[in-house]
Amino acid sequence: MPLPIMQRARLLIVLLAFVVAAAGATAPALARHLDAFRSADPVARAKAMTAAARMGAAAVSALAAALKDENAEVRFWSAFALGEMKPPRAARPAVPALIRVLEESDEGVVRNAAYSLGLIGPAAKSAAPALRRLLKSPNQQYVRNAAYALARLS
Repeated sequence: MPLPIMQRARLLIVLLAFVVAAAGATAPALARHLDAFRSADPVARAKAMTAAARMGAAAVSALAAALKDENAEVRFWSAFALGEMKPPRAARPAVPALIRVLEESDEGVVRNAAYSLGLIGPAAKSAAPALRRLLKSPNQQYVRNAAYALARLS
């Protein structure tokens, strides 16, 4: 039986983190992942983003920029990857970009952005007004993720 998508994604992140760590997350390694962000294949871009998340602060600006990509799948994985940054506060520079995508029409992107803001925690306090607006949504997944994020901001 195949794993659900989120479990597969987390497994992929862990595996890629080991590969990146073994390669010594150097500037050339980051450059390779950033090059893959421009791939025509959305899956290749998603894999590159999740690997870049494990590189920490060096990848934040590239992941934040990917939130503007025309492909919703790329925005989905970029929002996810920003929530996976270690330490979470490393993603703080991307908080304004995550707040902007809370207003978009793709449900998966909005859910991931709200959840990632919660994972970033207190460093994402500026997202509180936008998250409070999501609490009024008829979409219960938005409401759950916004409530989770708001609880973690304090």
